[in-house]
Amino acid sequence: VLAYESLTGVSPFLRDGVYPTLAAIVTDDAPQVSARREQVPGGFAELISGCLRKDAAARPSAPAIVDAIDAG
Repeated sequence: VLAYESLTGVSPFLRDGVYPTLAAIVTDDAPQVSARREQVPGGFAELISGCLRKDAAARPSAPAIVDAIDAG
């Protein structure tokens, strides 16, 4: 979430009010980084989206994240 916010300037789950925001965190997929900031390289935007997946098993592992960042 921090990387998403840093790149786009907005929380991926921010809604009008605390309860809608909490519901969005639990149920909604984060919007694509590239939809809010086209300048972000595709691979990095995909990495951030992968880290925000609801299913923990579908998220990239820590070594995969490091490899993706190193690959630039």
